[in-house]
Amino acid sequence: MKTKRTVALVATLAIALTLAIAWSTSHTKAFTMIERSRIDFTTFGITPGQNARLNITHLEGAGQVRPPCRVELGFVDSDGNDVIPAVQRTLEAGHTTFIFINGDDVAPREGRIEIRPVVRVLDCQGDLGNHQINFAASLELVDQASARTMVVYPGFPTPWAD
Repeated sequence: MKTKRTVALVATLAIALTLAIAWSTSHTKAFTMIERSRIDFTTFGITPGQNARLNITHLEGAGQVRPPCRVELGFVDSDGNDVIPAVQRTLEAGHTTFIFINGDDVAPREGRIEIRPVVRVLDCQGDLGNHQINFAASLELVDQASARTMVVYPGFPTPWAD
């Protein structure tokens, strides 16, 4: 009788250990990402008299020092063609960078153009590709006459594979 209990206990512990390892592995992957990632936006309309500012912030981890990362910012039209050339910058932890587009330069005189912000995190120095999502991006649509921000639109982090 004692042997059956011992075998049952060992089998139960082995199953529990296997489940715990499987659970922790799947949940670890859910909270980490590959070395390169992107932050997705959908298209928006810009007209003459408006400006768009695309921001990205390299957020610091709680009590952790993050390495600087190389990011790429740009705008494409509804067909995926560059509206302005993409810009690459090195971004230190805790810092923000941005690019700016003037609606007068890209929109038809009496209309609007649909464009989409593009943000890619290319790489981080000293990173092994197992970092948590530590970036935030937003788009501001600004009225030129009043200099007021009319819309703030957050981006959504997504793993990026070639």
